[in-house]
Amino acid sequence: MPTLSWFLFENPSLYEEFAGEAFASKYAKQLSKQKEWHSCADAVITFEALLGALEGKDKGKWATLCEDEGVDVGDLRSDLKKCLQALQKAAKKGDQFHLDVG
Repeated sequence: MPTLSWFLFENPSLYEEFAGEAFASKYAKQLSKQKEWHSCADAVITFEALLGALEGKDKGKWATLCEDEGVDVGDLRSDLKKCLQALQKAAKKGDQFHLDVG
């Protein structure tokens, strides 16, 4: 099962723009290996697992961890469900996606 970070796409041009050419060139090889687009079906598996962890037998442990990090577990669960629903619809159409944090 792919981890959530597997779906992250880091735009190489942003590294150069905001951190400078030297920094960008240092990470150029790593960034060139990343996959830009991913199967929504693969992500469905990951999001189902994340929700399962939040709702499973160890849900108290995860709730405590979220609380310690200042994350409302109810909000997180709701957001993950919305993402899962969107990914399930997109997977039926064969769409691809990536996570872009910026």
